[in-house]
Amino acid sequence: MMNPKCAQGIKRSRREVFVGAGLTAGAMAISGSASAQGARTQDRVDVVVIGWGMAGLVAAREIKRAGRSVILVEARDRLGGRTFSIRRNDVVTEYGGMWVHWAQPNVWTEVQRYDLAVEETAGTAAPEHVYYRSRGRTREISFERLLAPLASGFAKVYADARQVFPRPYEPGFAQAEVARRDQMSFAQRLSELNLSSLERDLVSAYFATLGHAHLDRSAYVEAMRGFALCGFSLETLNDAVARYKLKEGTAALVDAIRVDARIDPLLGDPVSSVTQDGSQAIVETEGGNRFHARCVIVTVPLNVLGSVSFTPALNEAKRMHSAERHAGVGVKGYATLRQNVGMVQCFAPDPAPITNAFTERNGPDGSVLVFFGPNRELLDSTNPASVQSALRAFMPGVEVTDLVSHDWNGDPYSLGTWCTYRPGQMTRFFPANRAQEGRLFFASSDTATGWRGFIDGAIERGLRVAVEADRFLERDI
Repeated sequence: MMNPKCAQGIKRSRREVFVGAGLTAGAMAISGSASAQGARTQDRVDVVVIGWGMAGLVAAREIKRAGRSVILVEARDRLGGRTFSIRRNDVVTEYGGMWVHWAQPNVWTEVQRYDLAVEETAGTAAPEHVYYRSRGRTREISFERLLAPLASGFAKVYADARQVFPRPYEPGFAQAEVARRDQMSFAQRLSELNLSSLERDLVSAYFATLGHAHLDRSAYVEAMRGFALCGFSLETLNDAVARYKLKEGTAALVDAIRVDARIDPLLGDPVSSVTQDGSQAIVETEGGNRFHARCVIVTVPLNVLGSVSFTPALNEAKRMHSAERHAGVGVKGYATLRQNVGMVQCFAPDPAPITNAFTERNGPDGSVLVFFGPNRELLDSTNPASVQSALRAFMPGVEVTDLVSHDWNGDPYSLGTWCTYRPGQMTRFFPANRAQEGRLFFASSDTATGWRGFIDGAIERGLRVAVEADRFLERDI
């Protein structure tokens, strides 16, 4: 495993980008030529894609297939955005997006398209020991016995989910039902129900992890919508968000799409401004590059939109949401333990520093656990003593020997982890976040109709906006 200092988040200016261990094989192969080019002014092209995360990769591939000219600009000097994996000593480590499932139609299509192998996460596929915190104490329970109170808690929390999201990919289908509940936080929903302490604590742990935020900061309708996407099934939800992963890592998917797209991006050059003058859009970068385009696809996360100057200004809702930010501010990391603890899962209710942890792999030299917490202020994921103390709440005596994590909250090109809307944000901001503005199209996973904040949501938006941009270009004579 790598030293935690190598994986700490970016705490530098926007012009300085993350270099080194995080580069995928594909990025390493192209970064020398693509990012070393000097400042230039490009003749007019059909499309400039800002951001080479999953949404940008897919959008560029589809635009290129439609016969359009494309330029891609990326602030980081690697591809993938919030999907970020490395391989060291033949072991894959995923800093960001990780799990995939056939209930996620867009990413699963890509997995099948490129014939990528899938494997199961050890601790969620077959846990031998489950440790949970309830009423200030740690208890051990079999996974089978855990399922009953978790399922009954789900049933109570989501009793009206089918009424609110009968068609989860159509957010406007039952808009009145959504609007009636949109101001409610997940914490408020729990407080109004007659749950047992075990039901409450297990559901709290589950959704503080899934929302990557304290429950009073994440919207109840967000959690309800995720449940609906899985066919209102706890088993499917669990498998979709924490069980199946790409055997060769998400870098394999990133590289497959990049090779298929046959486009070399400009890496390590953040966009500083986008200006529309009626007949074109002009994209300028901090490195002095200037591109003239018939349209622009913007894939940067909502939280980062405010760092780019747009002329004319973006609609008020986009600007307000970017300033407010979404709720995702948690931590994810890998802890290497001196002990082999077997296949374990750990749960603790919000606001525990670690709300969920489980075995990634075991070996003769110990175990590696993936851990999640709802707020980086409660847990320093780069400090072995901090993580060790939190894990000892579940398993006294364990010793952390190494840590790996990435500070997405401090990363200037993310300013947060995966997207979970705050109470009220879906009603106030969601339609406007997706709206075309002149020659600009917006394709972040933060605006997906389906798996918002997931790899699947990014691919969904890349596919859809590529079609919208192509239709626009057909009319733009």
